Amino acid sequence: MMAVRLVDRGIGLVSTVVLARVLVPADFGVVAMAMGVVALLELFAAFGLDAALIQHREVDRAHYDTAWTFNVGLGLAVSAGLLVLAWPAAIFYKQPPLAWVLVVLAAAPLIQGLENIGLVAFRRDLNFRADFLINTCKRLILFVITVSLAFVLRSYWALVLGIVAGRTLGVLLSYVVHPYRPRFSLAARYQLFGFSKWVLSTNTATFALQRCSDVIIGRVLGPRALGLFNVGAELASLPSSELVAPINRALFPGFSKIAGDRHALRREYFTFIGFVSMIGLPAAIGVASIAHLIVPLVLGPNWVDAIVIVKIVAIAGTLQLLQTTNYAVYLAVGRPSRQLVVLCVQLAVLIPSMTYLSSVAGINGAAYAFAFAAAVSLPVTLSMVLRELQAHVIDFVRAIWRPVVGTSAMYFSIQYLSPPNAPLTTPQLLVRLVEVVALGALSYSAVVVACWFVAGRPDATEATILQQLMEIRERAFQMARGIMANGRAGIQRRD
Repeated sequence: MMAVRLVDRGIGLVSTVVLARVLVPADFGVVAMAMGVVALLELFAAFGLDAALIQHREVDRAHYDTAWTFNVGLGLAVSAGLLVLAWPAAIFYKQPPLAWVLVVLAAAPLIQGLENIGLVAFRRDLNFRADFLINTCKRLILFVITVSLAFVLRSYWALVLGIVAGRTLGVLLSYVVHPYRPRFSLAARYQLFGFSKWVLSTNTATFALQRCSDVIIGRVLGPRALGLFNVGAELASLPSSELVAPINRALFPGFSKIAGDRHALRREYFTFIGFVSMIGLPAAIGVASIAHLIVPLVLGPNWVDAIVIVKIVAIAGTLQLLQTTNYAVYLAVGRPSRQLVVLCVQLAVLIPSMTYLSSVAGINGAAYAFAFAAAVSLPVTLSMVLRELQAHVIDFVRAIWRPVVGTSAMYFSIQYLSPPNAPLTTPQLLVRLVEVVALGALSYSAVVVACWFVAGRPDATEATILQQLMEIRERAFQMARGIMANGRAGIQRRD
């Protein structure tokens, strides 16, 4: 699942880099406004029926067909809603072209609703290899279409048409890779919606949390500022949420299988919190440390105003990554309402703070509001998940303190070597980036290993990584010995 997300986001990053050099920030802003409206309506279709299929112990054809039938109906409703809201949304944002963008995008929800519900069975059965192949193919297809259109059209229409074409090909692919053929049915509606009502509420709050910036920044600061914020935030979130998201996608069905054993669930939770911290914290803080190098190198000179946004959002991402695994626990134990509480707290903080700070400090103020909301919600979700697992705060601290110390050492070493300075040429940026990444990786690894030894070498993430490295080394030695033996045998035969 990490491979799924890394490939997906890697392709997405390349796509963003290419498109950022072909299009202008205002193009991204217009599409962001449109997708905000699309997501607003799609959240009413986000009943989480796939999560209900995974969480239920026993499911049959009636459950799958009911879920697919509702997906088709809800997709049709969302498409109709987009046609109705197209012109009012254009008037609200003061962007007349937005209306026709929404008319074209209205086809996407209906197409998405037709996707083969049989794909959920891959996750339910922990067959993540199939999920990897499907998502990779879909992302590659979308990349090729969108980038090709960008070079031809040179406008936001490349992004719009790419979205519709990508969803169409994704639906066709879903019926190719899975043999299930759904039928229209509502036989299992009562079994599914008891769980899904909380998932719908959670998805609604998640949408509001993710998209309120589109409304606030787009209304207060305009499309250019919104484009800068969205692209900068996307770049900053790659090492935190995009590393953790695939882990959570795999954890939920895994946690669901052991939800009845609190001891096992607690053990696995802290194992993965340690793993997430080990890879996520240095990645997020690393991006914050070298934002002044990454932004001009990756996005180009038109995006230098996004440097501060990348720094702030990347630091806030460290707070988010310590929270996201909790949702898998809430779903597995059948308490999705816990996540709704966390999201409501974030919204109560984010909306007023972003409205005020964006008006007085621009897009940097909006980024600070995002970080503030993440900081407030962390103790809320931590207290609830620890209570659910019958654990203590010290267990959480024990799982993350070594990555925290190592990340701090990495940050200060990078700041010492590469403080923000005068603009550099592209080759200079690349050389400096390689230098600081190497220094950061070395300092982080050395400090974490030292802390692990000081802690008495516990059976934690470090032990697992070292064991894997030893196994890789042993396989490499075996391969080398086999090659040498084959070489000697060939020489002897020739003699």
